[in-house]
Amino acid sequence: MHPLSYQPTKVSCWVTSMINGLLFLSSGKDLEDPPLVPPKAYEALHKILSDEGVYYYTQAQLKELDKVLDIICQITKYRVIYHSKERVEPAIHSLHFRNQVAVCDIEAGEHSILLNGGEGNWIYAFDPYWANVNQPEFKKNCYEIQPHVELGLVGVVNLKVDLGYFLSKRSLNGFQLGAVSKRFLTVIEKS
Repeated sequence: MHPLSYQPTKVSCWVTSMINGLLFLSSGKDLEDPPLVPPKAYEALHKILSDEGVYYYTQAQLKELDKVLDIICQITKYRVIYHSKERVEPAIHSLHFRNQVAVCDIEAGEHSILLNGGEGNWIYAFDPYWANVNQPEFKKNCYEIQPHVELGLVGVVNLKVDLGYFLSKRSLNGFQLGAVSKRFLTVIEKS
């Protein structure tokens, strides 16, 4: 599996997580055939990145996002859909992670991470912000930072979060969705 990337700027978490999602889905078992993000998809994702990040709260912002996601769908042949607000929690419950990943806003829309697996009540994720995950940490029944060694997922998982904790409406301790009004989830599915 190809290792995923950390964000190059403080505001590029959504774009980096989308690129990581495309890399994750295009990774094969053959190390001679590395995963690729098509240049046009890469370019389209970066076009919506502003000095403040990527936003999708107004009709104009959603229209721009729709254009970018349409380009990604056309180029990759993947299915890309998004959910917001109260539709995010049911969408997370329906994730199966078979040829599927999701980019999810956490901390009431302040940060985005890639959800790329899970087991039982745990969600596996890749947080692209190095400062959040650079030291191993374990908070019982909440989350574990850098569980990748025990999971055999070095380079693609750096966070394991309990689902109940993750879905919390308050984001006091990190790695939680936070306010329903700021929730956003982008699901990418390989056909």
